[in-house]
Amino acid sequence: MKQMCDIAVILHAKRDVIDTDRLKEALKKLHLMEVWQQIMYVLVKHLGMTKEECPFYTDQYAKRAELLFERIMQDGSSRAHVELHAEGFSYLKRKWITFQLRMADSRLVKPYVPVYARHMVMSDILHGVTRIIQGK
Repeated sequence: MKQMCDIAVILHAKRDVIDTDRLKEALKKLHLMEVWQQIMYVLVKHLGMTKEECPFYTDQYAKRAELLFERIMQDGSSRAHVELHAEGFSYLKRKWITFQLRMADSRLVKPYVPVYARHMVMSDILHGVTRIIQGK
């Protein structure tokens, strides 16, 4: 929730100077527009921001944005993080463990932003294969 509040403060303070064309381009390039729109929904509905202060606000994703808000309020940043102790594992075993952790992240995101979750999966697969080929 702290990050949401930080975004709200920045948007409010910089509302007159935000280059929305550049912001839109960056969000689309990073596949984050739907995520952004859900955050904007939460800022308007739960933090009292105006729609005008929230670029690209829409209630199109209201149901998923409400689920996201409930999750944030319930769990906050207290989600358990898996400790990875990979000493002694083979190179490919370490890669497999990392891949499984990344897939768990995409499953966590999927109920809120399925399009971004698919992007995460494809990106993780492509980057993982590339790194294995390069020996990194």
